[in-house]
Amino acid sequence: MRAVTWGLMIVVAILCLWTQRVRAAEFVYIPSSPQIPTDRNQLVLIGEIVPGDYDRFVSAIRSHGTDFLALHLRSGGGNVQEAIRIGRLVRQLLIFTYAAPPQELQGMTPESINKCSYDARFVRHPVPCICASACTLIFLSGVFRVGWEMYVHSIAYDKKYYGSLPPQEAAIKYRQGMEEVKSYLAEIGVDNKWYDRMLGTSSAQLDKVTLNQAPELFGWEPAMREWLLAKCGTKQAVDMNTGSCWSDPIEKARVEAVKKFLAQN
Repeated sequence: MRAVTWGLMIVVAILCLWTQRVRAAEFVYIPSSPQIPTDRNQLVLIGEIVPGDYDRFVSAIRSHGTDFLALHLRSGGGNVQEAIRIGRLVRQLLIFTYAAPPQELQGMTPESINKCSYDARFVRHPVPCICASACTLIFLSGVFRVGWEMYVHSIAYDKKYYGSLPPQEAAIKYRQGMEEVKSYLAEIGVDNKWYDRMLGTSSAQLDKVTLNQAPELFGWEPAMREWLLAKCGTKQAVDMNTGSCWSDPIEKARVEAVKKFLAQN
């Protein structure tokens, strides 16, 4: 087990206070404007993930689905099943995901679109500047994943409920929950070693996974990378921030996916 630092313990305490106040995630649409330093419209998920948030996400897509490319994540986690439902839809609609900036870089200049205090000024209430636990299941579903760090651990059931179960029944529940996570991670192309890392970290801890440790969990999702290589011809062309070799095909495919989803739902 990894030791939890005092700084991380403070973050967890803040998140506990936050989740006591906010009982559902918000999906806040932030249009591009001269006051918001981004070249794209954004959708931001803020707060604890709870049952019903998938439907709130679908409502946001109905309102803004073809207008945004990325889902920015500001959440300490929450309900695993709901996060998996959201994650599957994120992958289906070819959405990019953005994690919160590292804790040590939260003093960035106001020009940074990922500074959570900037988010807070826009939405007019505190914003949890972290992507942890169930939030990471959504982050990993993005076809392009932007971030510096995320936090993982084992699943956790309600303590009163789980503690009341006989040991054998509790073990079955735990294995069932973790198998669901394992199956989902395999579905979205995440290597088993990251499932093992979640499994090896108790639900009372948060294990930080950084871009330097796991570059394969950030950037293009492998299948999308290969599709774009087929479109662009070279990895250098795929990695370029300018040009239309990858941006035009993925934008067309994303809009078509959103329209198809909305027509069926």
